Amino acid sequence: VAGGYGGGTVYHETAEMIDLTQNSPKWIAVPNMSQKRTGCGVSMGPDGCFYVAGGSPDGSRSHRTAERYDPREGQWQELPNMVLGRSYCSGT
Repeated sequence: VAGGYGGGTVYHETAEMIDLTQNSPKWIAVPNMSQKRTGCGVSMGPDGCFYVAGGSPDGSRSHRTAERYDPREGQWQELPNMVLGRSYCSGT
């Protein structure tokens, strides 16, 4: 789970992951993304990294930015910008 809307003017840059391989899966907070994002596209890559693209910092503008979280390194890495800003998109 990445980003989100918290009501009013609250937008999140937080992210959490769940490890479903455990007998008792638990959500784990990971470091914050570089930007607040609501309506971003999110997916897990074949490399085990968590990819986040687009979204909106305020519910009206759209990000062109993307980033990935590598759980082995425990940090986010910014990726090249997309051609167009996108929000309320999906990832697969």
